[in-house]
Amino acid sequence: ESGTDRIAEAAAGIEADIIVNVQGDEPFVKKEPLEKLLKQFDGPSVQVASLMQVMTDEKQISDPNYVKVAVDKNRNALFFSRSVIPYPRDKEVPSVYYEHIGVYAFRKPALIAFTNWPVSPLEAAEKIECLRYLENGIPLRMVIVDYMGVEIDTPEDLERAFRLLKD
Repeated sequence: ESGTDRIAEAAAGIEADIIVNVQGDEPFVKKEPLEKLLKQFDGPSVQVASLMQVMTDEKQISDPNYVKVAVDKNRNALFFSRSVIPYPRDKEVPSVYYEHIGVYAFRKPALIAFTNWPVSPLEAAEKIECLRYLENGIPLRMVIVDYMGVEIDTPEDLERAFRLLKD
């Protein structure tokens, strides 16, 4: 059903405590963000973690190809959406927008548990697999990172990636 389901199938026979999934559309991931991601597992409470970066481009904020995430004070995800979240109803109140980056780390039991749950209603509506964790009561710890490069989800993204490689 999803990349996480495929990672869980591959990881089932591997002896490991933490599994990291760098999705194929994230070819520019660097070492430092991965180290920050893994650091989240120093305490036993974190079961799943992922990356996010601040968004400032209005066009990207409103683009459904960019998954946005809203977080609580502890940087746990409240919701993921292709829509603008938070919605800026009061233009006088400053809003911070975070882009979810398709890099995940899981404690192995949490990864395997994912495959035992059916696709959740919000996951099906948004086509965002990590919503399955939230709908099953598993928090996702989000890690703020600096610019990660280009995610390659569209032909325009591929063109930007080629430009980035030339620079």
